This record gives sequence, C-alpha cells and structure tokens, in this order.
Amino acid sequence: MNSIDFEITNSKEKIQENKDSENCQLGQSSNSYAVNKWTVDKVLEWFNRKFPSYYESCKDLFVLNQITGEALLEFNSRSLSSMNIMDKNLREQILFEIAILRIRNEYEFIRRFRAQSTN
Repeated sequence: MNSIDFEITNSKEKIQENKDSENCQLGQSSNSYAVNKWTVDKVLEWFNRKFPSYYESCKDLFVLNQITGEALLEFNSRSLSSMNIMDKNLREQILFEIAILRIRNEYEFIRRFRAQSTN
C-alpha cells in the first residue's frame, strides 16, 4: 500500500468514526432507520417510545401478530383495525408515525446505495 492509499483509507475510517460518534450522540445505531430489518422487539421499542400511554394495551397485539418492521411499513388503517386498534385517533397517529418511518427507511436505502456505488 502506498502513502496515498494509506491516507485515503485513514480518511475513510475517520469519516466513519465521526458518523458512528454522531449516531451514538443522537442515540441511534447506524441502521436505526433500516425499519424493514426491525424485529418485533424493535417495533415494540419504537411503539413504546412514540405511544407510551398505549403501550401496555397494544403490545400483546404486536407480539401476537408478529409485527416486524417490514410488516409495520405495510400498515394502513384497515390493518390496524383488524388488529383491534379501534380508536380512530390512535390509528391516525400511528399511521402518521409510520409515514415518517417510511421516509426515513427510503432515505437509509438511498444513502446505503449511494455509499456502495461510490466504493
């Protein structure tokens, strides 16, 4: 490895360290918005963070239906109703938060795709 290759490798490592440090400071893992990869437990963590007053009454519904991140991204009002989440206001709030997750998930996909294509 010549000195230029070494400098480029070092620079890439420092950039990644800075990104990892920023993510830790924000309380995010590097794949926190790869929602489609979330387990049921991760979905429950998200739900508890967003809807703490509804967590106890809804957590069993998410576990029973094995709602992963991939399934969460497919939710609509009908699917929430079929899970017996009957409060229309809560369904709308959940769908709003899921819309945000969809945007973040797409952004993460694009970011990773661009990073792979530049390497």
